[in-house]
Amino acid sequence: MGWNRIIELHLTIARQFDPPRDARKLNRNYTDYEVLTIFIDSVDELLSSDFLQAVRDGGVSTSWTWSSDSGLSAQRTGPRRESVKALLLTVRLFCQNNEVTSLQNIFVPLGQFGR
Repeated sequence: MGWNRIIELHLTIARQFDPPRDARKLNRNYTDYEVLTIFIDSVDELLSSDFLQAVRDGGVSTSWTWSSDSGLSAQRTGPRRESVKALLLTVRLFCQNNEVTSLQNIFVPLGQFGR
């Protein structure tokens, strides 16, 4: 399922779904609507991240050089360390199954509305 379809589902839910009254509760007392909103916000955060902007602008590369005088040295270009850490912390939300926004857990609310 592509991001466009997920966003379509989100908008459909926003128009037709009354979260406080009708939603089935998921882990940590989040409604399905809230889980989808958190998921989409996290995706938006990744898509607009400094990390992806740096990759788009300059790419990522590593070059190794050897000289008998100084030995082996490496030169890296790409996103700053803080950008990499921020990306990894956000991606973690999609990977750890104890998070309501993990890719495995997100199919619970998506399955309910995607039929």
